[in-house]
Amino acid sequence: MRDLRHAWGTRLGPPATRAVAGVGARVLGSDPELLLTSRRVLPTRLVLSGFRFSHPTWPDAARDLVARARGRDEGTGVVATLRATSAGTAG
Repeated sequence: MRDLRHAWGTRLGPPATRAVAGVGARVLGSDPELLLTSRRVLPTRLVLSGFRFSHPTWPDAARDLVARARGRDEGTGVVATLRATSAGTAG
């Protein structure tokens, strides 16, 4: 959350208590324990098969996410595709 707040340009955010996080996970149809317990997972099989991440680190991904949310997409990805589709210009 710190990296996401930094990308957004906000220093403080609302506290995310365990109860609030649990409710949010349930609303999204997820298991609260997936959100509330940390897991360090490496995409070994993907990397070994040659997959390349557009944003290999979370801070890079957070900056891209904020840019897309603010409409500063570089012309590719979900936001640009949705805009092109709604304008009738998507291929």
